[in-house]
Amino acid sequence: MRTLAEIDARLAEIRTAINAPDADLDALQNEMNGLLEERRTLIANGERRRTMLEAIANGTQDGVATPNPFTPPSPGVTTEDGEERTVIDTPEYRTAFFRSMMGHTLTPNQQRVMNEAAEQRSLTSAADSAGAALPTQTQNEVFRRLGQIAPLINEITLFTVPGNMTIAVEAATAEDANAHTEGAEAAEAGDKLVAVNLSGYEVIKLLSISAKVKAMSIGAFESWLVEALTDGIARKLESWIMNGTGADQPKGISVAQTWTANTNAIKFAAAVPTYAEICSLISLLPGAYDKAAKFLMNKKTLWQKIMPIRDDGKAPICKEDGKGGYVIMGYPVLLSEKAADGAVFLGDYKRYIGNLAQGVTVESSMHSGFRKNMTDYRGTCIFDGKPAIAEAFVKGAQTL
Repeated sequence: MRTLAEIDARLAEIRTAINAPDADLDALQNEMNGLLEERRTLIANGERRRTMLEAIANGTQDGVATPNPFTPPSPGVTTEDGEERTVIDTPEYRTAFFRSMMGHTLTPNQQRVMNEAAEQRSLTSAADSAGAALPTQTQNEVFRRLGQIAPLINEITLFTVPGNMTIAVEAATAEDANAHTEGAEAAEAGDKLVAVNLSGYEVIKLLSISAKVKAMSIGAFESWLVEALTDGIARKLESWIMNGTGADQPKGISVAQTWTANTNAIKFAAAVPTYAEICSLISLLPGAYDKAAKFLMNKKTLWQKIMPIRDDGKAPICKEDGKGGYVIMGYPVLLSEKAADGAVFLGDYKRYIGNLAQGVTVESSMHSGFRKNMTDYRGTCIFDGKPAIAEAFVKGAQTL
């Protein structure tokens, strides 16, 4: 049976293949349905295994305590992929982590798991906190949800390098190669690398819940915590990627350049742009970025300003792409509610460089809510980002 990674890779290939003019859609449809069913089976089996392992790790069977034979894996143990397996990768750590977050007393074995994780990962936490390192499975779910709530996160070039970082980026509009005379000294090209320096800005989401959390299952608590904390963080990251000023915060796409009419921007004459104005906007984007370019706007702008536009043949310029999205004259459309009303961007968003210097971490405390029998949960991450190549973005709006 194929792995989830292999299935997802093939589904990605099918997504591209269905756009080919000579694509065998019936065959691709059948293969897609089979892959999706196989994927659902793998996920269901994985969830069943996880539930069984949780029961074993908790030392319970139908509510009756049983001895727990598990001990944490030692450093250096490898997975089937050959990668080193640490404590935070294990179901035992996940169970111990969330039981601690929920305020339950840990079994001796669960406490050993937490202690070994602290040694392996150098975890730092408050005295009454479950610690800052999320279980690997939970961290993966956090990243998936970040991209789901803030789609722009999936579009940019995102690093996860701890601390400050500097990366060199070459503009796509580089100089042509030089003709060379045999025997003559070759001249160095005038292309220059752009250094992108990123530091980090902290994002915090704080919420409280009553003692009823102790009655929740681990799976239900994990889902609630991931959704409640990650969603707020995702919206803040998207706001920065879209509109960050660059002053004591990341720099956003909306300020990638100083927008100049007919140079890198089109000033729309009316609230609803014309077909000619959209054509002019497309023409301003350098051809080197055209292949990966996408339109970006909010949903209101799409439906109120773009959908009414018709070309010279009276056909709509924006159409469904057959995959639940939209295309404008062949360019895919990205939607972000953080984009300003009436603003339309076109660009290669991989030319925006971001870095999660610290992924989403979670800590808990009962100090502030002690008198109300409440527990506080705090999610944090550290992020910075900026457009690496400003010319990779153009803008259209009635007011620049």
